[in-house]
Amino acid sequence: MTELPETNTTNETNKTNESTEMTELNETTETTGTTGTTEVTPALVEKAYIALLSCDRAEASPYWAEHVRFSVPGRHAQAGWHEGLDELLAFRRALTEAAGGDFQVELVTSMISGNENMDVVKVHAVRKGAPADSTSPFDVLDALGVQVFRWEDGRIVEGHAGFFGDGSTNYDQWWSPLDGDGNRRYH
Repeated sequence: MTELPETNTTNETNKTNESTEMTELNETTETTGTTGTTEVTPALVEKAYIALLSCDRAEASPYWAEHVRFSVPGRHAQAGWHEGLDELLAFRRALTEAAGGDFQVELVTSMISGNENMDVVKVHAVRKGAPADSTSPFDVLDALGVQVFRWEDGRIVEGHAGFFGDGSTNYDQWWSPLDGDGNRRYH
């Protein structure tokens, strides 16, 4: 499993340690996928995640197409299609801000076929302002999910995300403007 860097709401760019071992990703897929002249490999997939988690346009644009479309699952204000790199980055910033600057994504495995990859991810976040000992799904997001991406010319052009089991409900509750007692979070 590859732990991706945590994100923050400052303009600092998160960097990954150059010595991060990629051997924990599915090595058998490293040379199977190609798109255009750029081969989709686990290392490229990881770089795309790290670039997006930085919330920095200059870091993201080498891996995410200007016209990227990304479908966020759920029934909440952030759900649905995010069209274009700026909109996707705005979603990432909102996610990071809602988590008080600490939204964690762990890339469990990456499977590649041609110009598509599917990644199993674990996500963890605690809502900004949540009580330190809270276990409420309105405050704490702990979910296992999958993301599927389509690549063209070395950049992601489309993505879909989904969660397993109660992860979808947890994600909706975590994004809710209400807390676990039904009170509005924002005044």
